[in-house]
Amino acid sequence: MHQGKSAAIIAGVLLFVLALVNCLWWSASIEYNGAPDEYEHIKTRRFIAEHGRLPRSDDPGFGIHLLDSNTKQPLYPLLDAHSGAMLFPTHARIDLKHRYEVRQPYIWTPQLAHLLAGRAMRLSGMQGLSATRAFNALCVAAAALLCFVAGMIAGQGRLVPALAAGAGLALWPQLTFIGAYANDDAFAVFSVAALLAVCCSIELRGLNYCRALLLGLCMGLALLSKLYVYALFPLLGLWLLLRLRAQGRNAVGPGILALVAAALCSGWWFVRNAVLLQGSVLGRDVLYQQIKRFSQALPPELAQRTHLLYADSFSRLGQSWSEFPLLRWLKITFASCYGMFGWMDRILPPALYWIAFAALLLGLATAAAAAVRRGETRLRLPSALWLLGLPYMLLLLLLSLYNSYYVDMQPQGRYLLSSLPALLLLAGFGAASLHGRLGRIAPLALCALYLAFNLLCRLQYV
Repeated sequence: MHQGKSAAIIAGVLLFVLALVNCLWWSASIEYNGAPDEYEHIKTRRFIAEHGRLPRSDDPGFGIHLLDSNTKQPLYPLLDAHSGAMLFPTHARIDLKHRYEVRQPYIWTPQLAHLLAGRAMRLSGMQGLSATRAFNALCVAAAALLCFVAGMIAGQGRLVPALAAGAGLALWPQLTFIGAYANDDAFAVFSVAALLAVCCSIELRGLNYCRALLLGLCMGLALLSKLYVYALFPLLGLWLLLRLRAQGRNAVGPGILALVAAALCSGWWFVRNAVLLQGSVLGRDVLYQQIKRFSQALPPELAQRTHLLYADSFSRLGQSWSEFPLLRWLKITFASCYGMFGWMDRILPPALYWIAFAALLLGLATAAAAAVRRGETRLRLPSALWLLGLPYMLLLLLLSLYNSYYVDMQPQGRYLLSSLPALLLLAGFGAASLHGRLGRIAPLALCALYLAFNLLCRLQYV
């Protein structure tokens, strides 16, 4: 027993180091602003490091602005308070041969990831590019470790499938890329992995006040990560109702504590918005008003070369669902979930996508078959893994589809990344449930596949 615990600790440490070093290795090859909207994320973190507070829309450089699609350089014009005319800085370079995009700052989404990163930079006194990105590498490494911990709990000490899942998360190419540059999506994956580990612990050991407090804190972290993670909460509510039903009255007090802790952990963000943004809890009304004023002020010759924010969605263009290119949208969504680098313009050979997703689906199918098997060989895993796996991914996919039709056409494969901890755990346990020697080899083969594809992506595409 002692040897088993020592082996698990060593495996967890090695997994954390692997994920961290891998993200930092990728980061070393990505130039400044070499990934989607990185200039915005870096600017937000450095503002917090310099001023010790979150930025607001009236701070210089945090309003609606333009981005040169060719050079990826932002322009920050001002609107005259009296005439409403758009005023450009004297040093601004506008090339009417280029395409431009209206962009919004990241002050309208939950800011805990940037707040923590900026505070760490402020305390350390380091604001270089590596220091600004390091928080994301830590989030991915912590998510891989928590995925491993969740697997050890769910499998009651089965090391190999838990390690296979943690390695899969650490080496998933798009997640490694997310961990290599400044953004707030890596924190979302970390928060879901933490929530999954706590849920697995509660299912196997019961809901007491200590675990309820951890559950509430993790729910608060998820609420303060990314808005798309909110798709998780209907499933989490169902899971919590099942727990309360299974434990009876003894779980009511801890359940209430979990909800209170989640509200206290995340409530400050919504209160702040209500105070600063004219009562708008998420700030959407204020944001849309600013976008409208900015777009109307664009000079006519520049407006012809400018892609307006949220203006090209199918609903705004009057196109029906029957005209929506669903198959093409699905192709780009899943491609950008597995590996699409740079400013989402570096695509892998199709064979890599097919092999990677086929391996994942085969593991999931094997896990499902083992779960319905009768007798002692039946695979028994916490319901949290099943709920926060494929059902969660499907909800995220529907949310992304809604966003593409009603808000912005661009497919968002990163929405799906937070469902990976549960999916990879199921695939790892599915591979390990195969008969005989195959059950020992298959999880290791998955690890080898993840490592080989990660190295191939890094050497050729980043």
